Amino acid sequence: VAGPVFAAVNYMLNDKSEGGTTSKDTWKAKNVYTMRAGYNLGAWGTAAITYDSIGAEFVNYISTSESDTNTTKQKTLTIAWGRVQELAKGARLNYDVSFVRSDAEDESGAAAAGTTKTKMELDKSTLPLSIGIEADANDWLTLRGSVKQNAVINTKTKKVTTSPTAVSGTDGEQKSTNVDSMSFAVGWTLNWGKLQWDATINHAAAMINTGDLSYNTGIHYWF
Repeated sequence: VAGPVFAAVNYMLNDKSEGGTTSKDTWKAKNVYTMRAGYNLGAWGTAAITYDSIGAEFVNYISTSESDTNTTKQKTLTIAWGRVQELAKGARLNYDVSFVRSDAEDESGAAAAGTTKTKMELDKSTLPLSIGIEADANDWLTLRGSVKQNAVINTKTKKVTTSPTAVSGTDGEQKSTNVDSMSFAVGWTLNWGKLQWDATINHAAAMINTGDLSYNTGIHYWF
């Protein structure tokens, strides 16, 4: 659905694989979907809300008759507002703020009676602010850069539970602040007629470290 009010739903019908340590091992996605809705505020930008759900189940066979069942799931709610402001001809300032709340849960299953089963719950709340600049270098090259930092709200709560018997020092609840929440990105768009190449290099920490780098790219062609 598009227009001043827009909405979209993406749902994964099936994603499953078999084989691993043994031929009987299985992995399958569960409850994977995204729901998104928003409203175009005109000169005041765009407001949107997104709900993401992702889950998976992995069955690992220890022997022909014994198996672990490990599950993971995460649900994320994002409420965001953003705006693009023209600075000059061919130069734009992008900025947005969003509230992000995520609840994740990992559970490892016991392989046999008397063994330990562990459940970890991780809840995060953040308020990331993002500012970026995009500029047209010429008619075939656009350059962009941005920085993001969590502000005001930047907390997480971790809870670990083991059963039937607790492993010493692992159970309990811990609240803390997400550290090093700053990230930045640089990117470009190259145009050759109907062919377009987009690329972005992301860095997930304030201090330069090649281990925190990631690279996204896409090629588009209009027929």
